Amino acid sequence: YVYDLLKFTANTRNIYGPEFKKSLDRVVDQCGLKEVIHKRVGECSKGFKQRVGLACAMIHNPKILILDEPVTGLDPNQIIGTRELIRSLSGDHTIILSTHILPEVAQTCERVVIINKGRVVAEDTPENLTGGLDGSTTINIEIDTFGVDPTATLETISGVVSAKSNSDDNAQT
Repeated sequence: YVYDLLKFTANTRNIYGPEFKKSLDRVVDQCGLKEVIHKRVGECSKGFKQRVGLACAMIHNPKILILDEPVTGLDPNQIIGTRELIRSLSGDHTIILSTHILPEVAQTCERVVIINKGRVVAEDTPENLTGGLDGSTTINIEIDTFGVDPTATLETISGVVSAKSNSDDNAQT
């Protein structure tokens, strides 16, 4: 049963008695488990099973939660509910979300760190990271043109869509 699993998990964290009741009430409320608290875990939908797992991870009120693909296999309503739950927890917990689903990151996260083979390859907001995914790349260069506007010449280069010249103390860049 969901209740028994949460009690067992709390006990493994040395949480008993009134402290367990307080922790149980907190995670049941946060994870929306009131309607399944007395059901067998195996009888719960995939969405509720995900929430039960999250409640087990949260029973001892950790500072950091690590979630691996938290919405995989959920129906659209369950995805929305799980995203809302994750966002609601972010004020009190640091949440590390492991996923390869970019829209999930954009919908859930405030900050993104992309790790490839153990190395950080990008770190920014989801908006800034996805902004460059339109198939184009912007390159800003500064050159000393000795007063000549180079935009017409630059635009003749294959792949250059546009070039813009900025004046700075009568110099062109």
